[in-house]
Amino acid sequence: MNSDQFEWNEAYEWGVVQIDREHKKLLKTLQTISMCTPTTYTKELKRQIIKELRSYMNFLEYEEKVLESIAYPSLQEHKNIHKKIAQQLSLMLKNISELSMLQSKTKVVAKQLLVSHLAEEDIHVKHYLLKNEITLAEEEIEILVARI
Repeated sequence: MNSDQFEWNEAYEWGVVQIDREHKKLLKTLQTISMCTPTTYTKELKRQIIKELRSYMNFLEYEEKVLESIAYPSLQEHKNIHKKIAQQLSLMLKNISELSMLQSKTKVVAKQLLVSHLAEEDIHVKHYLLKNEITLAEEEIEILVARI
């Protein structure tokens, strides 16, 4: 598997620190999976991957709350995509024991959902933020999300 497909691209950036950080973490986790060998795929690494994938699944809900708080017009479509991503991540977690299956599922997730989502769908969010001159500092997000 080519780990280059998991490289961060500035085009993916929302300009919202917390969200960009989580997207970067996910790509790093996918890159880690892609680079594993049977020798390097230890129990500890499996635990770390499980933790990271579950964390990202929780993050999807947080991202949706942020989008809701800024009245993002395509929120429902975005939620539908997130649902597909979460389903694929769940499949990855079910195949965590067998490295070859995990890597196979990672390719699917990366190609069909995550990279396309980051490169195609999230760019619309970025444009919405810029067009509406919305800047979201960490404190602002916490206040907005708390209201929902």
